[in-house]
Amino acid sequence: MCQLFKVLVAVWFPAVCFAQSGTVPPYFDNPDYQRAVKRAMTLLMQSDSLQRMVEIYTDSLQTAPDDNKQVLKVTIRDDNALSVTLRKEADEWFARANKFIAEHRKTVSYKPADAVAEEDIHPEDLPKQTPQASVKPAGSEFKILAASPYSAKNPIPTDQPLPDGVVYKIQLGAFSKPVAMNTFKGLSPVSGEKLPSGVVKYYVGLFRTNAEAEKALREVKQYGYKDSFVVAFYNKKSIILTRAVQLEKIVNQ
Repeated sequence: MCQLFKVLVAVWFPAVCFAQSGTVPPYFDNPDYQRAVKRAMTLLMQSDSLQRMVEIYTDSLQTAPDDNKQVLKVTIRDDNALSVTLRKEADEWFARANKFIAEHRKTVSYKPADAVAEEDIHPEDLPKQTPQASVKPAGSEFKILAASPYSAKNPIPTDQPLPDGVVYKIQLGAFSKPVAMNTFKGLSPVSGEKLPSGVVKYYVGLFRTNAEAEKALREVKQYGYKDSFVVAFYNKKSIILTRAVQLEKIVNQ
């Protein structure tokens, strides 16, 4: 195990100490323990990063133009809430690592690293964990087909729920009257969002990164939709594109 990891462990877990140089409790090398500490530290850094952004936005709030202040206030509120959530999750992972230590200090004796024999660590000493299925965010969806996939029997879906996290779409246009199902030719998947005014915004694609959305946008423009543009959402709510790009690096992992 690298020396930096030992130093970080000593900082975050002051109750754990090394009896002498080179004396390392064997559970520090356990993959489950290292995974818990690594996850906790990653979440903590993400939380701190968001807090720094909150401080920057708060400082700029005083001198920002009036028409930008409301956007900044919403951003500050959302970033602060996300930071609190990430820190809480980090604390849970730290607690899991500390619990792992507490369980193993009772059964594992401390010996210098070069003196720890393989028989000193038994499988039954390791904590029993129920495997959890990892849920991977939905990937990007975008195609240009030979013909429209939509018809009277298969209409363009409207007001579909968005997945959590940062999501990008390409807005094709906004219409006050119903459009023909083949209006957007071979673009897929197309979706609509009905506004309270009755106007319907139409989008194509679903992207997890801005880079993918921008690449698809170039294809959409070449296909004939010169005025189309990328829009962004975070946890099902519309947000400004620049903010989405910042959150993408933190949330979509």
